[in-house]
Amino acid sequence: MPGENSGAVLVTGAASGIGAAVAGLLAERGHRVAGVDLRPSEAELSLEADVSDRDAVRAAAERAAAELGPVR
Repeated sequence: MPGENSGAVLVTGAASGIGAAVAGLLAERGHRVAGVDLRPSEAELSLEADVSDRDAVRAAAERAAAELGPVR
């Protein structure tokens, strides 16, 4: 069941480690999760991008918003 703060979120480093754990926890709490990493993630929407590339991050955020709704 979505929580009161549910919505779309963008998580960097979502393919492994802390990023994957955060993405999983947010999904469990009802958020629609876009995971951004150099490798595919288990997030609802997996976006491959280098976070050191500003244009790539902007494009990922725009795609996440287009597919999942407003990103918080």
